[in-house]
Amino acid sequence: MRPNWRFFVATLVGIALVVRLSEASGVGGRGGFSRTRSLDAQSSSGGNLVRFSCEFDPIVLALTSVNNRYKILRIDIANTGQKPLVLSPDKDHLEAKVHGHNIPAILNLSSKDPALWNSLADFMRKALVYPKVVDAGERESVFVFLASPSADSEPTELSYTIDSLPDKPVVLKSHVTAAR
Repeated sequence: MRPNWRFFVATLVGIALVVRLSEASGVGGRGGFSRTRSLDAQSSSGGNLVRFSCEFDPIVLALTSVNNRYKILRIDIANTGQKPLVLSPDKDHLEAKVHGHNIPAILNLSSKDPALWNSLADFMRKALVYPKVVDAGERESVFVFLASPSADSEPTELSYTIDSLPDKPVVLKSHVTAAR
């Protein structure tokens, strides 16, 4: 039986591409297939425990942007306490540490870039709007926008100031998690 050379060459190219992407992401021969970065923190003000986490893939973050202007991160806020956590798009702010520099983030895209905001579909605006509250026992997602030229690399810390929290800011710090 005659081997299919096109299939053989395509397979070799595919394997080479996977190996190259693995090397670029720093995975190598340690048994993992990808690495995600995780930034985590918690606040326990007034007996109300709130957990903050942000996970992202450095390769996906580097390759994607919103309208070629912004990198986007998703912060998960889990309020395990008894009181609601009040958020304010006008009083809260966030900075991302990239290459040792603090980059201000946009929490309220509708006020900072109304043209882009208005170009989004209704379902996207509903998903991306900055929440007003994280009720007790609930979770919410906050979408953070970083200017693409400033965020040329992954953040190592997020400094999140929430006006209603007395212990300000909450600093989400980096650690690596290997996915298998």
